[in-house]
Amino acid sequence: MLLPLPPKRTGALLTRFARCVARDVVQGQHNVNYILPLGAALLLGVVRSGPVKFRVPREAVKVVPRIWSEAQVLGVVAEHLDGVPRFLRRRGSGSVHEFVAGWALSSLPESAAPPGEKELMGKFARFFADLGDVPADALPARPNGWPADGDSDGFLDWLVDFVDNDVRGGPNQELFGPLFDALLVPDTAMKDFKGQRERLARRPFRLLHTDVHQANVVLTDEGEISVIDWELALYGDPLHELATHMVRMGYDAAQQSTMAGIWASTMTERGQEEIVTGYEHDLWVYRDFEHAQSIYPDVMRAALDLRDGRVEMDAAKARIHRALRVAQEPLMLRKMPQDPEIEDALQWWVSEHK
Repeated sequence: MLLPLPPKRTGALLTRFARCVARDVVQGQHNVNYILPLGAALLLGVVRSGPVKFRVPREAVKVVPRIWSEAQVLGVVAEHLDGVPRFLRRRGSGSVHEFVAGWALSSLPESAAPPGEKELMGKFARFFADLGDVPADALPARPNGWPADGDSDGFLDWLVDFVDNDVRGGPNQELFGPLFDALLVPDTAMKDFKGQRERLARRPFRLLHTDVHQANVVLTDEGEISVIDWELALYGDPLHELATHMVRMGYDAAQQSTMAGIWASTMTERGQEEIVTGYEHDLWVYRDFEHAQSIYPDVMRAALDLRDGRVEMDAAKARIHRALRVAQEPLMLRKMPQDPEIEDALQWWVSEHK
């Protein structure tokens, strides 16, 4: 039975309802996830034998590409991959999904027994290989002008252009441009990266999740992994997937090398040798891009969190200092502001945008 709510008020009232009855609330960068018990699921018009997840988008600056809706992607992926939570229905501004029982890798309790490092990396590699089982022709249509299958250079250029035009530029330019100026990040940083980066080998495209990290991976009660939150899925070079995974998992240099080797071996064992072409060189180009682009969301989120009282000045400075350090080499940043300069820039920006 559906809640008899006027359409214009459905979103706000459903969110309030979810907040009241949720047995758990998980805050993500892009969504708030309410874990609802069976009774609440029924009131949302979903017949299930257990709890569900109600995902409500958060207001946020534009820092990531979205070419499909999560519902579109899950409608295809769940038909071809095991362990993927199904999209159940849209309600108001949110969406209802299957709930995967277990623990996110980012919040494992002391009583949990996580897999060993190499065992976990093997699970990730098999997941990346499994993505090749999702037929390209079953996926939603790509945007006009999307790079042709195998055009790895065109795909990376599309990513760079998105960061330059939609993240650094667009509405964010007016709000954050002066802050980046104060932090000595030139407007031409991404264009310069695009112009000086090395060329890539051609590789077949496939579905990419693009955000496989601790908070988006559930260790199930059976000891398997379930990858959740598919809203940032793309279609492109699988080395981009591996690079984002390595950076966002926080692997050190040795772990990155181990993960890359396990990935290459797994792809070869699965008969996907063409995916491995040129990976020893191209993986690090994609890693450099990930480090380069991360300066924009990291600085923006640090400034917004400081303004809105979610973090203190020291935490905001530390996040920006790390973002600048990581991006310094790929963006060829010649000067690096010191802590007093970062603090002055943040204090000025917050005072201008209260």
